[in-house]
Amino acid sequence: VQLIEALSKEHPEDKVPEMTPLPTGFALNTEDSIFMEDLDKFLSNIPHDGKVIFDDIVEDVEFDVFLKHFLYVIILVSRGRLNYNSVTREIWKPQVPDAT
Repeated sequence: VQLIEALSKEHPEDKVPEMTPLPTGFALNTEDSIFMEDLDKFLSNIPHDGKVIFDDIVEDVEFDVFLKHFLYVIILVSRGRLNYNSVTREIWKPQVPDAT
């Protein structure tokens, strides 16, 4: 009976801090950030008609550039601004129907 009573009681909610401090030594530089302008500039490199191989668009000699391009694709796909086919590894811009 005590177990049933204990399980049926509402547990008090854990207090969630409104703001947590940054870890010691943490620094975020603007060069490490992704801006909407960067996404738009990257998106302009992808043709409006046709598909691009994922590896061709993200590949770069510098790892930092590769990582940024990879993140751009992830963000743009998640926002619906790019389509991705995991079988063919192609990305393309979604077709916007003409307003008639």
